[in-house]
Amino acid sequence: MRSNQERLLENIHRKREVMVESAKTNGISSELTIRYSQELDVLIYEYQMLTTHSKRLQTGNIKMYFKEFIGALKKAAV
Repeated sequence: MRSNQERLLENIHRKREVMVESAKTNGISSELTIRYSQELDVLIYEYQMLTTHSKRLQTGNIKMYFKEFIGALKKAAV
């Protein structure tokens, strides 16, 4: 069974490949490439939160993590 970290790393890798292909095909400043880049940012943020704040999650501060994650999603949607 794969851990959340492993799944996130796989998703990051796949999203990065999709973004690079989009940049090659549509240009680096295309709307689609930028959207993929923002989605990649969210995945990387999730991974960082998971790896660097594991103690915070273990001590029951999941509410704070969720708020930070929602904030990142809102920024990515802009």
